[in-house]
Amino acid sequence: MIVFNPISTVLDVEGKKRLGDVVRQLRQDKTQKEFAKMLDVSQSTLSMWESGKVTPDLENLEKLAEVWGKTPEEFVAYLYGRKILNGTLINAIDKMSFKELLELQMLISKQMAAKVGTNNFFTKTFDNQLEANEIAK
Repeated sequence: MIVFNPISTVLDVEGKKRLGDVVRQLRQDKTQKEFAKMLDVSQSTLSMWESGKVTPDLENLEKLAEVWGKTPEEFVAYLYGRKILNGTLINAIDKMSFKELLELQMLISKQMAAKVGTNNFFTKTFDNQLEANEIAK
């Protein structure tokens, strides 16, 4: 049976390197054979993950994520060199007042403006939103 692995078809060289690094890190002082047995895969499969020749299927990505203490989503995001918002940040944002959210938006807007080289638009937008909120109270 041929199993389609969507991760292996799009994971770039850097992602495969990150995968190999994580697998070696997780293995710690265990041999490939010991760690492979723990994951219920063959030693040659583990070796190919470490070398970046093959990527794990989704079931094995879940196993690796669990050993690493991450969610599968966090693990895949890491392989792609991305970050996802964690629950703590989302919970903190959910508890913010409108004014605190506007202030956070302003901070983010300033960072965005610095990256594109402008600031006036974002500052005026923030001031207008804050003023509109004060009037609405």
